[in-house]
Amino acid sequence: MEDRTPTISPRAFSTALPAFAACALNEAQEHKFDALMVRTRRRPIPSGKISPLGATLWAVVLAAVALAGLGWLGGWLAVALGTLAVLWYNGIYTYLKRRSLVAYAQVAHRTSVATRCGCSMAKRAAKTPPIDCATK
Repeated sequence: MEDRTPTISPRAFSTALPAFAACALNEAQEHKFDALMVRTRRRPIPSGKISPLGATLWAVVLAAVALAGLGWLGGWLAVALGTLAVLWYNGIYTYLKRRSLVAYAQVAHRTSVATRCGCSMAKRAAKTPPIDCATK
């Protein structure tokens, strides 16, 4: 019987990891505000399940793995775009979202950066042999 377990390609996973890192870092950045809102006060940091330092360290590990994967599978352009996406989200959007509606316009930019990163990975993939995660 054929194994039909869904798999995710290493390139897709490496492209998603910077978003995971940015989200973990955002949780650490926003934990004081999250504790004040009913909708977010049960999140792991405001509820005390995880410390802000623990979330920050987890974000750093995710970012390091992401950048290594992007570099290995996508090259320097993918690394640059992945880094830009994390810095843009955590350095600009997180700061501006409580201060200006302009912050929401940059979400479109972040999405385009992620798309460019994915395109960069796909172009590189076309030049290298495929990696099949399902191969045993």
